Amino acid sequence: MVDKSSLEKLESAARPAVVVVLDVEEPIPALPYDGIHRDAWVVARVAGQPRALRVVDLASGVQVQRAQLHEMVEQCALLPVTTTHPVDDESLPFITVVVPTIAQRSGELDACLRSLSSQSYPHFEIILVDNRRTVPSLDVLSDIASRWPRLTVLRERVPGISAARNRGIAHASGEVIAFTDDDVEVAENWLRTIGSEFARHREIDVVTGLILPAELETPAQLWFEMYYGGFAGERNFEALTVQATRRHSSRIEARGDDGDVVRTVALYGAGAFGAGANMAFRASAIATLGGFDQALGTGTASRGGEDLAALMGILWGGGRIRYQPHAYVWHRHRRGYAELLTQLDGYGVGFTAALTSLVMRDPRHLLAIVRNGPLALRELVCNLRVNLRGRGRVVDATSAVREFPSEMAGREYRGYLRGPGAYVRSRREIKKRIE
Repeated sequence: MVDKSSLEKLESAARPAVVVVLDVEEPIPALPYDGIHRDAWVVARVAGQPRALRVVDLASGVQVQRAQLHEMVEQCALLPVTTTHPVDDESLPFITVVVPTIAQRSGELDACLRSLSSQSYPHFEIILVDNRRTVPSLDVLSDIASRWPRLTVLRERVPGISAARNRGIAHASGEVIAFTDDDVEVAENWLRTIGSEFARHREIDVVTGLILPAELETPAQLWFEMYYGGFAGERNFEALTVQATRRHSSRIEARGDDGDVVRTVALYGAGAFGAGANMAFRASAIATLGGFDQALGTGTASRGGEDLAALMGILWGGGRIRYQPHAYVWHRHRRGYAELLTQLDGYGVGFTAALTSLVMRDPRHLLAIVRNGPLALRELVCNLRVNLRGRGRVVDATSAVREFPSEMAGREYRGYLRGPGAYVRSRREIKKRIE
């Protein structure tokens, strides 16, 4: 537990940052220092596609700031460009977008639906799944839903994000089913990028994408980025195709568009290539998987892991994931520190709950997990040594080292121990509801 004075010291050092989009084709803008936002997290886009992120010190002066931005633009100009022919509208798949919600943050939900409804995509539908246990007499969803004519609202009384997603799947008309969360705003070409990837790559079962911060106004939001870096530990701006080395293998390879292997990791590290806030499945692939495990996810005792279990299940069965950073979204992180600790605790519980789910579906996972145990333990100890010093890496071309509370790592790691038991409890609860 971080003592109050240490936490206050870390909070005072975590100055708010402004998130800025820089289109390299445009003149380099001036980023004034307003006395509040010390840093600018600058996302550089080339032809509307994100290619890099850099943290710029707004208090460093105009000359230093412009030199940093100019260097960033030059680096983007040196990056390899993949030229692809646009996919004509007739060849794009029909996409169903499923958004589960418990309507706790109506403003964020409204922004999410606005970004989805404004997509320049020829054939899609939006399904909002209401997963609240009870509906209040003054229902905010009724007002929100009335503003978006393309929207279909379904009710799922079984608690949990997996049950809500499965309800959306059952009513989906799309050849592709995309998922995002109600605290996310999708980029203007999100659906077109996803649809084009499925059209170009017939062998692909899943498309995932980049997750960027919508705001960095509070210490908790900054610390989440320092600790998790966009939900994946390392934010990547290059497209990758991910698949197992063979069917039912516990090793997966990520290849660039040139065919070279960029990274080889354990199957159980598949979370580096996707998360539930930004993922899309072929309807046939998610059907073969049997949908999402309803004993996993937010709203259940397992607290999370449903997206990881689905991605791992696809790869284990010989499927392929296409990570395409051009399909990007903006996620609004938890603003409060207590919320952040609860979130990290849920990540820990959810991860080992997901592993338990995989083992119960196919016992061969147990041997695979044991085989990968020494490597995972080595990585865990390495991360623990770093995190217990209270330091984390920002994805930053300046290699700046920033600090965050050491107990963040402790909360996640302790959650690992509770995951298997939580999953068993969650399955029992589901069984009772069925009976």
